Amino acid sequence: MGNAAQYQTVPKEEDEIPSKLALPLTKGTESSAGNPPELIEAKKQLFIQELKQKYKLLCGASHSIAFVRDRLRCTHKVFVQGGIEILSTSWLPLQSHNDVLWDPKVKSKRRLVLGEIGSGRSTLASQFVYDWCNSVSESFLKNVEILIFLKMRQITGVHSIQKIIKQYLLPRNSDLNESDIDTVLRSCFSVVFILDGLDEYPDVGNKSDIWKIITAQLFPDFDVILTSNHLAEKYQVNMTRLRLTGFEDKAHFEYIRKAVAGDDAMAAEMIKQKLTENPVLEDLCQLPFFFVMFAHISHNNGDFGTLNTVTSFFKYMIECFHNHMGNKTKLFDLKESSHSALEKFAFDCINKQNLQTCWRKADLCRRLGDECYHHYLQIGILVEEEACNARGQTDVTFYHKLFYEWYAAQHFAKCASEWKYEKLNKELQHVHPSNHQYFYRFACGLNHFTAGKIIDYLREKEASDKLAALCILEQGEQVASILDTVRDLCSKEITLEKEPNKLLQRSIVRVLEIASSNEVIPILCVRLYDCYSTVDLSLWSIQLKLHTTIPVLATLKKLWIRETDRKIGANELEGILHYCSRCLRLEKVWFWGCLLPQSVQADSLSALRSRNVEVLWRIDNNTANQKLDLESGSWNVGDDGKLMTDDDYEKLVQRKEWVTE
Repeated sequence: MGNAAQYQTVPKEEDEIPSKLALPLTKGTESSAGNPPELIEAKKQLFIQELKQKYKLLCGASHSIAFVRDRLRCTHKVFVQGGIEILSTSWLPLQSHNDVLWDPKVKSKRRLVLGEIGSGRSTLASQFVYDWCNSVSESFLKNVEILIFLKMRQITGVHSIQKIIKQYLLPRNSDLNESDIDTVLRSCFSVVFILDGLDEYPDVGNKSDIWKIITAQLFPDFDVILTSNHLAEKYQVNMTRLRLTGFEDKAHFEYIRKAVAGDDAMAAEMIKQKLTENPVLEDLCQLPFFFVMFAHISHNNGDFGTLNTVTSFFKYMIECFHNHMGNKTKLFDLKESSHSALEKFAFDCINKQNLQTCWRKADLCRRLGDECYHHYLQIGILVEEEACNARGQTDVTFYHKLFYEWYAAQHFAKCASEWKYEKLNKELQHVHPSNHQYFYRFACGLNHFTAGKIIDYLREKEASDKLAALCILEQGEQVASILDTVRDLCSKEITLEKEPNKLLQRSIVRVLEIASSNEVIPILCVRLYDCYSTVDLSLWSIQLKLHTTIPVLATLKKLWIRETDRKIGANELEGILHYCSRCLRLEKVWFWGCLLPQSVQADSLSALRSRNVEVLWRIDNNTANQKLDLESGSWNVGDDGKLMTDDDYEKLVQRKEWVTE
């Protein structure tokens, strides 16, 4: 799913909104009980008409970076299905975005769609709006009477949901009042609320109707879809959780065909080739925002070359935007105009208790200066939109939240080297890592000298080893300032899991590589949790299921491989043990949850035997550890050293249904 701000939803041309329906009522405050059915139905039809009229304007605005503006198309024409998973006992894939409401695994009226910045949350929400407006036949929304779609960043200072709808969704001259809205909503057999970008809601601390709807205190029978980067656990009670997992190869090809190269197969193949030549870039482009930008820039002869951090990607991307405007407008300054004011403004706004992502145009012009403001407006990094709650005024926002974090990080990176911990703690008290990971990653990539300080701050505040690993990846080869952080990370168990984020997995492996290349940094234990794929002895590496490669780790002490219900053959096991023999400080290897062969060729164990490496195997919590006899290649059962018999092995085989991969 590409970025919603680039490819906006517009109802079909053949479904033009009709002229305003005549409403046989006078403005008043009639209750539902006081309205005859035909009057309620008339109000409902007017309500639906005005909502669709608003959605056409709301989703049809052509906001885009100038670089791709000429290629702008509507969401429904370029919409690409990315990965969606639902949390049951584990994360399970859904086949389509249409499954979000009607899939049997979705058992709650409240659905939380999680996704990091750039994952396509707003694009998905816009597609839902398009589906409803046009009664798309395969959509679960075709039979829904009312769809309420709210961009949460726009809503501030209004607590009543009826007033929010009246003020933000209906025309100013609407004949419907707040009482009418309440009457219509309560008379419907099906209503869906889509609250898009809950993490950007300015009134997050207030007990408004929004929170009552989320927690089912208000309209408990309505279906509610929330999109957010995160949500506090206390609000997730009785809520179905889903997550967006990004683009894979199929989605890449489909987007290139729909939105970039069309039927030009050679151009499409060249774009894909540029991506596959750089594995780090390929992992980064799992996130739809980055892939959309990469595809358009590459198609326009951009060259990302060996860029291998999100910071270098973003910096090059912005350079392309400026160069493009310079080519189109001779008077356009190719260099970014002085943007220190924009950087300071972004940092001041991001460091507030209630995040603000939308501002009055007049206020922003005063803060930045007209020249700076119009410079970024012309590029498309700043976007103007009609103020929903003030007649005749214009609101301004960043084209994408990532630009917000980029400019805020620019200011922070310049100041961080001079700030001591107390100052750092004060200045960043509201910049929560869970909601602003790219801010910290950009800052570490922009200033390598203070990266260690920033990473240590993150780990002390939230013990976020995963974010620390992502920040370490931003260092490239400049690792001198973070060796102490790497040493501390590797002094604890490091877990690689079966999860959708390829770049996170690669960043954790990068930490291991840094430790291994600095032989004084021991790696206590690496746990591979249902993510092992195979071993490649030609490269002396372990391949993970997301195609990440773990090289030989010279300082690794313990390796733990869990593969639930998987059968690992003799050649595969011997390959793993050969790999382990190259890890010169290895003390223990432990296999868990899988079925191993009854014995191993003894001649493949000599290196492990010479260092007295312990090899253990356990199927589940109800079985004992089996220890490999490095002399015979057979397993010992229990603690008495008895060799495993055929009967012993057969009992293990019969415990489960085993899967061969």
